[in-house]
Amino acid sequence: MKAAGIYRIELGNGHFYVGSSSDLVNRERQHRNGLLRGNHGNPKMQNCWNKYKVFVFIVLDECRTDELLQREQLLIDAHINDPKNANLAPTAGSALGFVHSADTRAKLSALRKGIPKSPEWRAKLSASQTGRKRPPFSPEWRANLAASQKGKGKTAEHRANLSAALKGTRYSAAHCAAISAGLLQRRARMEES
Repeated sequence: MKAAGIYRIELGNGHFYVGSSSDLVNRERQHRNGLLRGNHGNPKMQNCWNKYKVFVFIVLDECRTDELLQREQLLIDAHINDPKNANLAPTAGSALGFVHSADTRAKLSALRKGIPKSPEWRAKLSASQTGRKRPPFSPEWRANLAASQKGKGKTAEHRANLSAALKGTRYSAAHCAAISAGLLQRRARMEES
């Protein structure tokens, strides 16, 4: 029979990880195998393993499955500011709040660039966006936005940079007509509100 509960993994030199699982035996195996293979999903745990080679899986409490996340969250909250805590996310059972480093974001971006999208993928994306409209903005929302922007002028340096960037730029007649039409439509919509 599968045992559900809360666990703590001692990783050496005071480092630790807390978690919960509906199958503690299988979860211990997953953590251990990931560390042994050198590809554990938690880089803090992997670094501790690489340095100390310590892995002690301790079952702190067995409980019902519907209590797991609540109890795990209590442990995470108790140790959130501990520098030896190897938990990545501040929320139990969620990656919410976890922020990738700038280096990781750059690597992920580079991986995705240049990947061709299939015609089926493009068709599905197009179908999902068809008929989608922006939410209507209430007059109150517009007034609040206008008030928040009032008095926020551009600095002389900002204006000079914009001017330098746009010098020599020539727009086609069609482009100018499209901009003009868009501005007229926006003005008409604002006057209707």
